[in-house]
Amino acid sequence: MNTTKYPERFTRADIRKDPPEIRDRKIEALIEAMTMEEKFSLLGGSVEPEDKGKIGNAGYQWGVPRLGIPEAVMYDGPAGITGVVETTGLPQPALLGCTWDDEMAYEFGAVAASEAAACSGNYLLAPQVDVIRSPHFGRNKDMKAEDSYLAGRLGVAETKGCQDQGVVATIKHFAAANTFGKSFFHFSDEMIDEQTLHEQYLRSFEMSIREGHAGSVMNAYNKSSGEMSRPE
Repeated sequence: MNTTKYPERFTRADIRKDPPEIRDRKIEALIEAMTMEEKFSLLGGSVEPEDKGKIGNAGYQWGVPRLGIPEAVMYDGPAGITGVVETTGLPQPALLGCTWDDEMAYEFGAVAASEAAACSGNYLLAPQVDVIRSPHFGRNKDMKAEDSYLAGRLGVAETKGCQDQGVVATIKHFAAANTFGKSFFHFSDEMIDEQTLHEQYLRSFEMSIREGHAGSVMNAYNKSSGEMSRPE
């Protein structure tokens, strides 16, 4: 029986950074050693174990104790963290977009992520890099711009600010989750041709991954041209 026990809280003292070549070899070895079930368990968030209480508010990964892969706690964004304790109420990202300021976007991400880390968070479900398209959409306040390049630039900076605090940025919502109604959970089907999809809706995601090196992506709830963005 595996008797591995995680500490009640992980701190920065528990973080050890390996050189990239050693890190990559470790990751490859861990993936090779994991079972299919263990791999799938790390693709999304579950619920916290009962003996832990309510840690995060947006998901939990149980880790793989037999391989030393630790648990992970997720906090929701995108305007700071939505948690179970009092934290800084940052301005809505739409106001951040009005600044056109990469440095401010970096600090925005850094503040949110530092507070997530202080609450033992490992993932921050932010930044939201969707582009504003419909005035009727209820979460325009959480986006930064109608222009995909501006949304991408600020998304890159915010992602770096977040991950420089040792917290994984989760860019969202992939993809085209911004053209339907007031509710964010309508399972609509957005009919978008491929060129428009890449130039307008995917550009900010590509920038945040290629330039910001975002460590995680959250899927959307809608279909896109008949295909589901999320697992059914």
